[in-house]
Amino acid sequence: MASPKISLCMITKDEEKFLPRCLDSVKSLVDEIIVVDTGSKDKTIEIARSYGAKVFKHKWKSHFSEARNISLEHATGDWILVLDADETIAEQDLDEIRKLVRQPGVDAYKFVQRNYLSQRTPTTFEVSSKGKEEDKYEESRPYAGWFPSELVRLFRNNKGYYFSGRIHELVEQSVWSLGGTAKGVPIPIHHFRAEKNEEFNTEKRVKYLRMGLMQIAEEPENPKAYYEVGQIYLYHKEYNKAILNLGKAVYLINNSSEPEKFSSTIIQLHFSLGKAYQKVGRHRDAIMCFEQVLRLFRPNSATFFFLGLSYNALKEYKKAAAAYRSAIALDPNDHELHNNLANAFAASGNLGDAVQEFKHALKLAPDNAEIYRNLGAVYFGYKKYAYAYENFKKAVELNPKFEADLASVLKQLEKVKDKVVDVEYNTSVG
Repeated sequence: MASPKISLCMITKDEEKFLPRCLDSVKSLVDEIIVVDTGSKDKTIEIARSYGAKVFKHKWKSHFSEARNISLEHATGDWILVLDADETIAEQDLDEIRKLVRQPGVDAYKFVQRNYLSQRTPTTFEVSSKGKEEDKYEESRPYAGWFPSELVRLFRNNKGYYFSGRIHELVEQSVWSLGGTAKGVPIPIHHFRAEKNEEFNTEKRVKYLRMGLMQIAEEPENPKAYYEVGQIYLYHKEYNKAILNLGKAVYLINNSSEPEKFSSTIIQLHFSLGKAYQKVGRHRDAIMCFEQVLRLFRPNSATFFFLGLSYNALKEYKKAAAAYRSAIALDPNDHELHNNLANAFAASGNLGDAVQEFKHALKLAPDNAEIYRNLGAVYFGYKKYAYAYENFKKAVELNPKFEADLASVLKQLEKVKDKVVDVEYNTSVG
């Protein structure tokens, strides 16, 4: 029996930097490459054709689904694989995909898109390694971590499936509406979003905002449209607009006849809404959102981190400490988590544990000026003036912005100098 044929369908514009890596990753898997180009001015089309791609030019009309669906129209394979130019599939997963397309009774497969981040940040749901447990994918190693999105990227051709949505277009809705079956599989799509520069990402978000508002006007009951617009407002620090749109998305999903179709969206939706509430000081609302994420999603350090921030802002320091401890259990090598836990201990008067946590944080980040400054403040509260001075001095050496703090310490030391017998200090700050 002949193996089912796979068509790779892509849309591109000025992707010469990323396209070769993408096509190299799947060229042994796919039988056909379809590229719809929406106006490249670089060598994207030339590169695509060098891999044997069939290239179709399409005038951009601010509608991603329109371009995607044109690519589907030209596909002749039994199955369609969809990738963006800044994505790859690991070689070790190609044989598994070959097995998937031979399975009867499944019309589409949901892969896990790993959106890689270049810095270890609290918004990372997954880290590339936890303790001694190394991630098996070498694609993840240059990055601090990623956040996951479950997306249908492999589906049968000639079933009438199509993409919908002006931005962040999805094929899932048509699969469900046409009675198709979609199965989740643990195969990652490696998305190297971190490699695109900030200027590109800013321009992209402005374009996406314009398209998102157009989509809301066209589909006022579509929660995905409000979600996308809310995310963009959150990025641009327009927090009240973000809350309005993200809140509308939650309302529409909760009142949907089939809320399970939005299962992957609702998690990130509550997470983003919680962050927006936090930015405008609505910490009780933020806590409700983060707790909802923990109910819907597995425990993760990002959500516990932000939960701790809100409890700390409300001066509920024991709850803040508990949240940070939960985060550290999942991500023990994040110095920011240890620093925040130490601050919560210090605020609640638990100075001994605060000192130990600050020291732990410094082992992980020995050149972090803020941690030295925080540790100095705790020692000063302990009246350990020699230690306070040394830590403030180190903070200033690493970052001059803490000079005012050191000057304040020196002023206090001058008042108590008769009681300080174990330290000689230089009163020059500069």
